[in-house]
Amino acid sequence: MDIHKVDVNMSSGTAWVEAGATLGELYSAIAQKSEIHGFPGGVCPTVGSGGHFSGGGLGLLTRKYGLAADNVVDALLIDASGEVLNRATMGDDLFWAIRGGGGGSWGVVIAWKIRLVRVPSVLTVFTVLRTGRHKVTDAVHRWQYVAPHVEHDLFMRVQVFGIISDGDQTRNIRASFHGMYLGSKKQLLHRIDKIFPELGMSAADCEEMSWIQSASYFSGTNVSQLGNRYYSGKNYFKNKSDFARKPIPKSGLRGLWPMLERELGSNIILSPLGAKMEEISSSALPFPHRAGTLFDIQYVLTWHRQAGDDAARHIEYMRELYNYMTPYVFMNPRAAYVNYPDLDLGSAPFNGTSSVEEARKWGEKYFLHNFHRLVQVKSRVDPRNVFRNAQSIPVYHF
Repeated sequence: MDIHKVDVNMSSGTAWVEAGATLGELYSAIAQKSEIHGFPGGVCPTVGSGGHFSGGGLGLLTRKYGLAADNVVDALLIDASGEVLNRATMGDDLFWAIRGGGGGSWGVVIAWKIRLVRVPSVLTVFTVLRTGRHKVTDAVHRWQYVAPHVEHDLFMRVQVFGIISDGDQTRNIRASFHGMYLGSKKQLLHRIDKIFPELGMSAADCEEMSWIQSASYFSGTNVSQLGNRYYSGKNYFKNKSDFARKPIPKSGLRGLWPMLERELGSNIILSPLGAKMEEISSSALPFPHRAGTLFDIQYVLTWHRQAGDDAARHIEYMRELYNYMTPYVFMNPRAAYVNYPDLDLGSAPFNGTSSVEEARKWGEKYFLHNFHRLVQVKSRVDPRNVFRNAQSIPVYHF
């Protein structure tokens, strides 16, 4: 098996994607066959499709078409006994679990069958920058009341980070509002002027292009390079995540900015949900963050290893940032996204074997009420716990 082949079938509007294919390879294969089809996956082209689908898969088309996993219609899986199963032979419970229940717990998924989605031949991407604590506070605060509630065709996220100002070299804060609209530039400007005039979007902030060109726009590469399988960046990073069900007050935002200014390699990304995600049950797949969730939050810190640099210092900073956000995010339990795995939430011993009670520490944060069903499925399909890792789903008898 090739392990990263993508076979697009336009007559059925589907594609078989071998689990080793990257998202960039998938997007390129679709674009070779159609200018009006796409797929609701993530923006990083070197991410493996198999892992992305296994955790749910958020992306720019999530508000229009749901998660990547919502658009998986079949799969081939080798189970713990060595049998090759498809959707029909694995049964509804296991097919449910592999689409969002995290990788490494269920078997070896060797290929996924996905449903392609329609996109316009020309859409609009945009990036609007705002700098300064006052401007950023007002704009981000207003964004929370707009982005999760607009129509399905508009996705607008915001990334906030510290900068060093030109001239006086003082530290400041900047926000990048960027996203995609499934329509023309004229339509987008008219819509933003009505719902978010505070953003001050202009025609110069927008560009019309095809869906495959938008994939290269957001990944910072060009279309011909989307199929490159290897990430060339050589740095270290730490990620954490949250979900918000209510807007963060201005006071909370103001307290956050000095922390981002202090550590210039850090940023937070707020990505809106709502729209299609409101229409899908929180138990339809293991990914539970649906109706009532305004946006997900990704905390990112990257650094380059240098002489005297201490990784522990960077990780401690991320924990401080995460702790600061406690009053403003979904709790009981505090939620997280399994595709941003975070060992701070808890982990099994080295051999990956944990009890159900131990695994609740991270399992209920990733999957909320769906964790119990995942344990039931795991206990039935892999009772010897063959497939395990530091945060895998446990079986009942351990």
